[in-house]
Amino acid sequence: PTASATGAAQAHSGATAPAATTASATVAGRACANGASGEPRGAAEEGELRIARYDYIPGESDVTQILLKANDPVRIFKVTDSGWAAGVRLAKDTLEEIGEAGWFPAGYLHPRGYVAAK
Repeated sequence: PTASATGAAQAHSGATAPAATTASATVAGRACANGASGEPRGAAEEGELRIARYDYIPGESDVTQILLKANDPVRIFKVTDSGWAAGVRLAKDTLEEIGEAGWFPAGYLHPRGYVAAK
């Protein structure tokens, strides 16, 4: 990782993601907003689109956290004061959700308004 990625990792090495109940509430809130079936709406209908700046690999015991790959589009639902973001990865070509929603360090995202070079 780059020096910035190392710094971001060090910033979160002692921090823990929000409790599982908080993650569950965030995901449950998404399900309610998406209708009774809990099926996700189109990616553009909720949350903020951001781009992952670094890879993030959660520990095996961190079941409420999700893996990020650099340059992945991510739909953000919530950012905590402690620097954790709740969101879901999106497919680069279709912006459809990939996998489950979960937590990851907000510092691993590019700033708002970032546009990837082609």
